[in-house]
Amino acid sequence: MKKIRCKIKEYIQPFEKSLAIKELISITSGKPIAHTSDSEYHVETNTPLKTLVESLAYWEVVST
Repeated sequence: MKKIRCKIKEYIQPFEKSLAIKELISITSGKPIAHTSDSEYHVETNTPLKTLVESLAYWEVVST
C-alpha cells in the first residue's frame, strides 16, 4: 500500500466536504486521516495514482 496525500478544493461548501470524504473512501477503500489542516488528508491505498487523479472531483491535489 502507498500513502496518498489529498488536498480538498478551498471553495467547496461544507456539505460538499462530507461528499468529498465519502468519495475518497469509496475510491481508495481506505480511511482518510486529517493531516495538518482540515483540508488535507492522507490515505493508504492500492488504487493507482492515475485512477485517483482522474476520478476524484472534490480534490485539487492528489500526490504521493
